[in-house]
Amino acid sequence: MAIEDFYCDTVTPLTLADTTDAMGGSTRVWNTGTTFKGRLQSIYGDIAVSVEKEKAITTDRLYCAPEVALTIYQRVRVSGIDYEIVRISKKRDKTSVRHKEIDLSEL
Repeated sequence: MAIEDFYCDTVTPLTLADTTDAMGGSTRVWNTGTTFKGRLQSIYGDIAVSVEKEKAITTDRLYCAPEVALTIYQRVRVSGIDYEIVRISKKRDKTSVRHKEIDLSEL
């Protein structure tokens, strides 16, 4: 059984963008991207992860295909809940990348 067979959650990437309103002011909004399949798993006990962001608490981990293009400056939405991306890592075997593990913090 391939790891992709376990990707049962629909994930929507969110990207921050600036828009101009009718009065000429600027507003920041999270635009939705193309959905992809992944698997969200809760992490029991808070795990402190120190990365480019000062300090963040990881509450969940998302597993997805290696070709999914995300950055730590985006967010993801799963089942109507938004998550901040804390860390992205690629899991390899001897010859290729098998999947990505994305540590998330629920907002």
